[in-house]
Order: sequence, then C-alpha cells, then structure tokens
Amino acid sequence: MNSQLSKKLVSLLAACVLFSPAVFGQSTVLAAAKTPEYIGTKNTAKKSADATKPTHTTPVILTLEDIQVIKTAAHLSGDEIYVNITEYSSVDKPTMRRIPEYPSHWLSKYIDKVKDVVLWQKPIQDEESIELIISVVESDAPPWDVDDLIGSVKLKVYIEKGKLEQEWSIPNKAIVKNAGEQGHFVLTGDGAEYKISLKLKLDKHTEADKNKDKKHKL
Repeated sequence: MNSQLSKKLVSLLAACVLFSPAVFGQSTVLAAAKTPEYIGTKNTAKKSADATKPTHTTPVILTLEDIQVIKTAAHLSGDEIYVNITEYSSVDKPTMRRIPEYPSHWLSKYIDKVKDVVLWQKPIQDEESIELIISVVESDAPPWDVDDLIGSVKLKVYIEKGKLEQEWSIPNKAIVKNAGEQGHFVLTGDGAEYKISLKLKLDKHTEADKNKDKKHKL
C-alpha cells in the first residue's frame, strides 16, 4: 500500500515538473523551432532583409541636340512645335511630359536656336528596362484644330553588365541597335518635315554629385 502511494506521488511530481512554466516553455520553443511555420518565418525575415538592400542605379540623360526645318505645314505663319515624351518602365508606372511645357512652344522660323535641350533624365535600375516614345508635334488652335503628329522615334534603354545599352527605331520600322550615342531622324507627317538629332548618355553631372557626396560622408 505504501509502495503504491509512493509511485503515485512520484508520477504526480514528474507531471508537475514537466508542465511547469520553465520546462513547458522551453519544450514549446524547441518544438516550434522544428516546425515548418517557424522555418518559414525565418525565410520571410531573410527576404525582407534582402528587399531593403540598396538598388544600384545609373543616371542617364536624353537631349535634343538639334532640330531643323525641312518643310513646314503652315507655309505662311510657320509651325508651332513641341516635343512629347512618353515613358514606359518595366518597374514603374508610365509617365508623359511635354517640352516646352504647355502653353509654350517653339516657332519654326526660330527653331534653329533650339539646341541641347534636356528632354528626359532618370536614374535607371540594373533590372529596369525603359521604352521612350519621342514625338514631334505641331500645335494648333484647340478646340477647332487638334495638334498634328509630325513623327515619332522609339528608344529602348537598359543596363546590361554595367553598360548603358540603347536601341533606336521608328515605330513600325526596323530597330537600329546601339546607334552610337546619337540618333538622327527625319520625321514627316501632315505636310511637315523636320530633322532631329537626339543623344542619350550618362548623366555625368549626377555621377559627379554622387561621388562628391560619398567623399563628403567619408
């Protein structure tokens, strides 16, 4: 009888020790560490840490080097010209801008003065690809006359193995890959004809500013 009572007391004591806060809590942590849920949480935390790593970017700039009149649509008063830039990025939403900004424009009889105009600039991510549609437009008087598209140029920009790559083309025509650093195109539409010279290059001023900031932080 005493022997049976002793066995029951020992069993009860062992159960109390097993379910005590210290021992039970430690057992729970060890069990959780072996479960897929715990492992998944660790992997998620690692992915979040990777997402916070800084992305390398390369600043580039597109300029209108020159624009020449071959033939105007309005023979007496001349044309009122502006450039429209539409950007399609693989990692960002589309954007559109007009140069010069509305309601300004360039008069065709003075357009030979238009040189080295910045049309677009952006720091491109290593995994990013961008398509630009550069359109030369002749402005008319709304709402009676809508603006007339003279012509467009398409430019694809991306970084490959640390090198700036560019592909020039006229929409619906063959692509001219890596056409140097400069693209020359004759655009014809709605009775007008213009020759434009575009240049895509690294934005050296931005790069110089970045290097200056790094040296200043050191």
